[in-house]
Amino acid sequence: MLELLLSEPYKRIWLAGLVLVLGYLITKFVTDVLKSFLSKKEILDMLKALSMDENVVELLISGLKYLLYIVTILLAINQLGVSLFILEVVMYLIIILLFIIIVLSLKSFVINAAAGISLVKNKHIRKGDKIKVNGYEGVVDNINLMNVVLKEKNGRVVIIPNSKLNDKIITKLK
Repeated sequence: MLELLLSEPYKRIWLAGLVLVLGYLITKFVTDVLKSFLSKKEILDMLKALSMDENVVELLISGLKYLLYIVTILLAINQLGVSLFILEVVMYLIIILLFIIIVLSLKSFVINAAAGISLVKNKHIRKGDKIKVNGYEGVVDNINLMNVVLKEKNGRVVIIPNSKLNDKIITKLK
């Protein structure tokens, strides 16, 4: 009976199981360390300055976790003797899909960030300027990487994405 359990097919099954267990433990460790690092006050402040909230961080950590699970499963399948070429193709397709998802999700971030850098660098508007843009009129309360906060006379706060400011006519009022 012991010889049967140690024969080649069973060794592959044991190794695949070991890979799954180790992959799970490593994934849990990496995501926990990343969560604790990203939950530090300094890091959270930096992310807020980039207009990224905790939900984005959770999404990225969750994406990494599932990517590591997929890699673990592919490695375990490889231990069972499935062709490595097929696993590589599947892994590349998954990586390409994740890359496309990330690029599409960051599209507005990159556009707003570039527009914000342009606004700050060219000093078109500054904090305290009274402006009129896209039907809104008020005093610039804050300019950050992603948006401009405008405070209207009636106290209403308007948040305008930087990309919208780049393609609109801004009137500076006195």
